[in-house]
Amino acid sequence: MRKNIIFEAFEISKRALELGEENYACHKWYGIMLSQTGDYNGTKAKLNNSPAMKTHFEKAVALCPTDSTNHYLIGMWCFSFANLAWYERKLAAVVFGSPPESTYEEALGHFMNAEKMNPGFYSNNQYMLGTVYLKMGKKAEAKEWFQKLLNFECVKDEDDETVKKAKDQLKSL
Repeated sequence: MRKNIIFEAFEISKRALELGEENYACHKWYGIMLSQTGDYNGTKAKLNNSPAMKTHFEKAVALCPTDSTNHYLIGMWCFSFANLAWYERKLAAVVFGSPPESTYEEALGHFMNAEKMNPGFYSNNQYMLGTVYLKMGKKAEAKEWFQKLLNFECVKDEDDETVKKAKDQLKSL
């Protein structure tokens, strides 16, 4: 059921992009749906789609630089490539020759940008700030972001889960 909805949404986002090339939301949702369909099409397909995902997220930012979600999405893209395991890097090298690269610093810049634009807009953005700092070996900064989440006003189940993950991270610091 979920898979069908994802692929239907992908087709809708593709059509919307054809009709609204200059609409930032069309690029944002096309990039999101490329990622979502990759979850079902496998790692190789997701890796093949990744340059297009980043291109569409960047186009969304260019068309609407004040949308904090656009910056969050690029941050997630950067984080995922900065955080590739060795075997994923090997697979990406097979697919691309030279896989897309990013750094934790680049991801951090996008997450910080999103948070500055719209503080507290998304629990996962704050969680990712803590996670990136942790990956960079900056435990004090990571702890600060995880602690901020303890006061996050949860609206969705996803927020509750994110706050729980932050609590778990704090126990390990």
